[in-house]
Amino acid sequence: MSSATKLPTVGGKGNYDESYSRFLKAYQDFKGECPKGVTLKLQKSGTRYNLLLQFKQPPTGKRLPKTANLECTPQGVIDGVKKAKLVAPSPGNYQQR
Repeated sequence: MSSATKLPTVGGKGNYDESYSRFLKAYQDFKGECPKGVTLKLQKSGTRYNLLLQFKQPPTGKRLPKTANLECTPQGVIDGVKKAKLVAPSPGNYQQR
């Protein structure tokens, strides 16, 4: 069995039989574009990878990953950065009662 056939399975609608390296490059290039307090997270679940948003929850102060319906494609990474920019002001607007 060659190592070329052992490609990871990627979650979402992405199909990375041939372009998994393009996805990883896009992930590495664009994850730094997220605003302060919100990051993209590539989480392994068994043999699958899922692309998530991670940010601090105001009530607990813990950083938790949240699903954002992101495809594991280079376009999914770009969409994740856009969603991160939309979510970033929200935790700061939280007021504890």
